[in-house]
Amino acid sequence: EILDLLKKYGVTSIELGAQSMDDEVLEANRRGHTAQDVLNASEMIKNAGFELGLQMMTGLYKDTAEKSLETAKKIIEIKPQTVRIYPTVVLKNTYLAELYLSDEYKPLNVDDSVELCAVLVPMFEKAGIRVIRLGLHSGSDIKENMLSGGFHDSFGELVKSRIMVNK
Repeated sequence: EILDLLKKYGVTSIELGAQSMDDEVLEANRRGHTAQDVLNASEMIKNAGFELGLQMMTGLYKDTAEKSLETAKKIIEIKPQTVRIYPTVVLKNTYLAELYLSDEYKPLNVDDSVELCAVLVPMFEKAGIRVIRLGLHSGSDIKENMLSGGFHDSFGELVKSRIMVNK
């Protein structure tokens, strides 16, 4: 019903915030959906003729580099046309901030986020999936409220540079 309405109004592409394809990570971060939900929604979107984009977050609570690599593999299996990759940024007054301030959670820093994304991006590109964004958009809201995480104004450029160095 929703997809029919979107098509009626000329929408051609839909992005889903998958974040992770690991149910433990999704539950620990209170994302409100499962990996199966992402699979089901992706199938419906593609079957309805829309371009599909999926968003992935690295460095979430209970996530690991290995789990992020598995998430990337599962996203590749879904075959979206585009992907956005966002390293987790801990913002003030959030659930992740509580975990961070209690030392229960240590997010990836910029360097570790760049290193991980420099592995993920070529995986997507090799599969023919366009990576259309790396890192959060730079804005005063992020800078004023960030406690920790993988934020850098030029995150995408750092990743591209690391990929070149790793070749």
